[in-house]
Amino acid sequence: MNEKDIVWLARLAWFALAAPFVLGYQLWRLTGRIIGAWILITSDSLPCSGCGGDISLAGRWECGKCGYVFDGFFFARCVVCRAVPPYIKCQVCGVSVKNPTIFP
Repeated sequence: MNEKDIVWLARLAWFALAAPFVLGYQLWRLTGRIIGAWILITSDSLPCSGCGGDISLAGRWECGKCGYVFDGFFFARCVVCRAVPPYIKCQVCGVSVKNPTIFP
């Protein structure tokens, strides 16, 4: 066995050990994103964790990145810069609620 074979075997062993953990993590993230997308598809508001009220997701919004103002769904991509908002603030108490598709 030469040095190249040892390096190749070490890389193969590292991949064999790391692959199940990486795959499990990616499946966990995918499952969370699917659940978050289902929540957004089936409701037009999110519950506020601060005051317990509903935070409406439909209305007039301003993109936090480029400042473009649009009417529609809050977590939709901006048509100008393609940014997706990571959170929304409650209009009553000001507590932020995370985007369920980005942070499951």
